Amino acid sequence: MDHPALREVDRCQEAAEKISEIESLKPQLWREMDEAGRRWTLEEVGRKLSRIYRCPKPPLLTENGEGKEMGSYEEENWMIKADKEILLSDDPRKALKTYLHEFRHSYQIEQIRAYEKGLAVDDQQKAQLWAENIKNYVESPQEDYESQPLERDANRFAEQIAERVFRKIEER
Repeated sequence: MDHPALREVDRCQEAAEKISEIESLKPQLWREMDEAGRRWTLEEVGRKLSRIYRCPKPPLLTENGEGKEMGSYEEENWMIKADKEILLSDDPRKALKTYLHEFRHSYQIEQIRAYEKGLAVDDQQKAQLWAENIKNYVESPQEDYESQPLERDANRFAEQIAERVFRKIEER
């Protein structure tokens, strides 16, 4: 039987494998790249995730956010926004985690939309939970924000995949 949780484990493993093949994520190569190269790298991460999750990749916009938040997904504009700080850092981990987190939000929104229209979703229970959460989304306090289902899932997704990616990169 094909269980949604098992499919998700398989997808996370595949995502980590495919993303770890992006040479420019190697810390020594990342350090040598300019901002445009680093941005291309994150766009390539998005292309790989898009194929694996059958979810369109939103455009990536980088802007000077003065460190308030590292990234955001804007549903109304269908874009991922990232603070330029993540591209200026010589460590690709922060950039990758931020991008993964925001891509996951775009995936969550796609799943919510499908669920609300009665279309097929990858995990019925998660889609329902996310749909309920988005109606009562909490911005603050920080503890409440981080503990809601959408954020817990995006954080877990980003942490798991980034950890696996850099473990695989180090093994090569």
